[in-house]
Amino acid sequence: MVVKTRRKKGSKHKRFPYIEVEGVENRFLDAALLQGCGYEVLRQSLPNELKLLKKVGITTQELRREEYSDKELVRLVSPHLLESYDFYNLTANICDEIIQKTVVDYFDEAYVNFTKEEWNKHIKNLISEKGLPIYAAINTLRFYKNGELKELIKPLLEVEEHILKFYEETGIKIEGQGFYINWDNIVVDDIEDKFIKLEENSLQQVEDLIGQSPNEALKLAAKIILDVSDRVSELEELEKYKKLYASEKETVEILKFKIDQLTLEVKSKDSQTQALSKENRALSKSVESLAGKFENQQKESGRLGGLLGEIRKEKDDLEKVNNTLVSRVSKLENESSLITEKVQKELKKEFDNKALKTRFDQDERIKLLDKQMKDLQHLLEEEQLKNNSLLVELENIYKELNITKKDLEVVEKERNELAEKIKTSKTLTGKERDSLENGDDLLFDFDEVDIFVEFDNKPTRN
Repeated sequence: MVVKTRRKKGSKHKRFPYIEVEGVENRFLDAALLQGCGYEVLRQSLPNELKLLKKVGITTQELRREEYSDKELVRLVSPHLLESYDFYNLTANICDEIIQKTVVDYFDEAYVNFTKEEWNKHIKNLISEKGLPIYAAINTLRFYKNGELKELIKPLLEVEEHILKFYEETGIKIEGQGFYINWDNIVVDDIEDKFIKLEENSLQQVEDLIGQSPNEALKLAAKIILDVSDRVSELEELEKYKKLYASEKETVEILKFKIDQLTLEVKSKDSQTQALSKENRALSKSVESLAGKFENQQKESGRLGGLLGEIRKEKDDLEKVNNTLVSRVSKLENESSLITEKVQKELKKEFDNKALKTRFDQDERIKLLDKQMKDLQHLLEEEQLKNNSLLVELENIYKELNITKKDLEVVEKERNELAEKIKTSKTLTGKERDSLENGDDLLFDFDEVDIFVEFDNKPTRN
């Protein structure tokens, strides 16, 4: 992932994005970056990064007293480097300058056309054959063209030999790669031997700068900076060699100053040479060009004279054609206006006719609907009258039915009384029956046999 950043106004440094690598912890990447910048950069720049120091747990007084070695600073600061983007960007710019010089030193101009496979092969060869530091390889792959080669870093750190070398350079252990490393048995080279070797190599390399061509001097100077930065960082590890380191640091400063002076001188001479060569080539080309141009201009002059006559004639013809076309356009515009007006009138007339017909049809429809509505209203009123008449008749029938029910109740009551009397008459004694037969029959003037009642028959209404 690449975290995009904005360039601040007035900033002289390039604004680098924070480049991450999948499968590699950021603290390992940032440790390589800090190691590549050197102890002096960390010691002089970190006191200004108060937020970062607070996160790391280091005070500015401790930095001034140089209580931490370069490896300790790298180990403490690398997990929190992104707390201060400005500091990260400063270290990235320093690293980028070193990369620009070292890739030219090792590959000349051929690296421009390298594929990823070729980069991978050459970087591994530089590590194994020319002793390129692992942190320098990581920084090159990480920052070259804003991370174009960053995916090559993970395979690089999956090799045990590279992990051990990275530990010797930075003091940081990379674990969990699938093999066991006994860190306690790792022995770092003797510091004094490294110091002697550094001093001899550094002086020899500075002497080698004298008499070299500008390009070769620049390449060798870049190599010296990288070599000195790598080896001096190792000298800061043990407390007992601080005096030795102070002396060496002064030597390194002198070397850096001489290298800077030589670099400036070489650049100046190289620039002058290139400027003079460029000017000379430009003047030669200019003379040849002017002579050719003069001859061509003479030929061109005669040709242009003939062309001018032809162009004038063609211009007159074009003007005539143009006038004819203008007249034709004007006539067509007038005809178009008349046609448009006529069409508008026809369309308006047709629209008015259609609107009038539509209005007539709507009026007829409204009248028809109005008549149908009145007819339906009349039918509704007649039905309501019929319903009222039927309702009155129904009420009369209901009243008559109630009267009939009452009459029926009276008849049933009389029938029941008569039935009771007949039942009673059957239980009388013989004398009483005779008496009744002699007297009552005469009294009532009808014979018993003549009495017959159909009890099951109830009066009905026809």
